[in-house]
Amino acid sequence: MSRLAASSMLRLAVLSVVLGGSMAGPVASADDEGLSREAIMRQHQHLAQQNGGGDEPASENVDGESLAPPLAASDEGNGSSQGKVTKKAGGDLVTRLLERVSALEGQVRTLRGDVDQLTNQVHQDEANTSKQLSDMQFAQQGAAPRHAAAVAAPAVVNEEHKSANSSVSTAKQNLHDGALAIKAHHYDEAERLAREALKTAHSSWGKTEAQFLLAQSLAGKKAYQKAALAYYDTYSKDPQSKRAPEALLGVSGAMLALKDKNSACEALQRLKHEFPNAPERVKASEKVFRARAACQ
Repeated sequence: MSRLAASSMLRLAVLSVVLGGSMAGPVASADDEGLSREAIMRQHQHLAQQNGGGDEPASENVDGESLAPPLAASDEGNGSSQGKVTKKAGGDLVTRLLERVSALEGQVRTLRGDVDQLTNQVHQDEANTSKQLSDMQFAQQGAAPRHAAAVAAPAVVNEEHKSANSSVSTAKQNLHDGALAIKAHHYDEAERLAREALKTAHSSWGKTEAQFLLAQSLAGKKAYQKAALAYYDTYSKDPQSKRAPEALLGVSGAMLALKDKNSACEALQRLKHEFPNAPERVKASEKVFRARAACQ
């Protein structure tokens, strides 16, 4: 038996005596049976673990293999503590960086506010300075400019009045010429004059007449869809005018030309309901259109 095996057996015997002989039987049995060195080492490690590790060496070598003892609990705790400390230090660094960034952002916002306030103050000072210069120039000029302005104001009013009268005259002239163009079947010219009258007319009557003239010229050109819209605009924009019943009659005629009998009958029904006292020529045309559209 080698020196290592003898030393191990002696150690087992001493430990058995200390523990009250509880392991004497197994040791004797092991010696009697001729245990191998590996079995003796396992017994030795088992007893060392039960007695808190004792004063056994840090490692043994069995057949050239190193039997390193397991990592002590205290070492594991130290490693965990070091990891926690490292994580905590990293967290503290990130927190400080975030606080620094927040502080810098607050400073930037404050500086921007100061710059905006200074800019507004500069603009206000410039405006006040400009107003003061204007007031000084006005005071230096005296009463002469005020008198000139008072004289010029009536002149401006007169010019505007003349311009308005000219527009009215132009609108009336366009309406007159447009009516003549309709009679002569010059529908393109009538449309042009009607649109000019719409631009220059200021009164409700003038606008209604110009719109009705436009509808007539479009119907003469056989642009029935546009004519129907123009007739309806004449009625809807001034339903109390004398042209309103004629405009509804025009809508019905345009719809008949477009072969839309239902819309034609709807326009005739509105004409009959809203204008029971329409002129006789309008009522006569209404009867003709009702027959063509087969209205009930």
